[in-house]
Amino acid sequence: MGAGTAFGGNVVASLPLVGRLVALKGRVADTSAPKKQRGAGRKASGLKAVLSTRSLLFIMISALIQNICGQSLYQIVPALMHGNPRNTGLILGAVGAGAMVSILFVLPFARKSDRVGAKLSSGTLWMGSALCVAGIIPVVEIQALCFFFAGLATSSLFVTSSSAVQLLAPPERKSAILGLFSIVTIGVQPLAAMGWGAVVDVWGVQATIIMAGGLEALFSIWMLSVPFWRNFKFSPDDCPEAT
Repeated sequence: MGAGTAFGGNVVASLPLVGRLVALKGRVADTSAPKKQRGAGRKASGLKAVLSTRSLLFIMISALIQNICGQSLYQIVPALMHGNPRNTGLILGAVGAGAMVSILFVLPFARKSDRVGAKLSSGTLWMGSALCVAGIIPVVEIQALCFFFAGLATSSLFVTSSSAVQLLAPPERKSAILGLFSIVTIGVQPLAAMGWGAVVDVWGVQATIIMAGGLEALFSIWMLSVPFWRNFKFSPDDCPEAT
């Protein structure tokens, strides 16, 4: 069995969750709103709300970049390490250690800045750069260190993006938008892992890691080049519940 086939089973396992999230999309509305408004909320499309709100759209794009090009690689680490148990455990342990250090030490400093756009895209740029180095240097100890640095961004990115989505989502569409965010973050990872597994079969491990990290870094640089996103901050007017 090739890497693409082996890890494609993740897609099947995730389909019930993704299907359920799609079914729930837009069905739950804010009960504090008037009945007529709640009815309109049920019919409202979370996707339309995201597409019509530039800040939410960019947050979703950033989350897609992180999960398709970055975190999906964690799911195929056994294939990247050619099934070696020691190396697989070393890499996954490095990612977990990075995530823990991020929660304890990185997040407190990240919260001091209100420039959400710069934080998210700088984080994905950091993750992509670390993965590129891991692909260029085929030494497992160096790769473990690179995956540790990539893991530093993982928790901080998820907490920042999920908090921003919850604050920016209109109350009557919050459930639909949060469901869409779950699909963007959790649902796409098995699909992306299947794709990267197929790339491993064709181009090899090192090229796959470099490609994934390079794409993540390039997309992050593109997003940072957009003035609106680079300077995007939270303000009371950005939070519908505060108005």
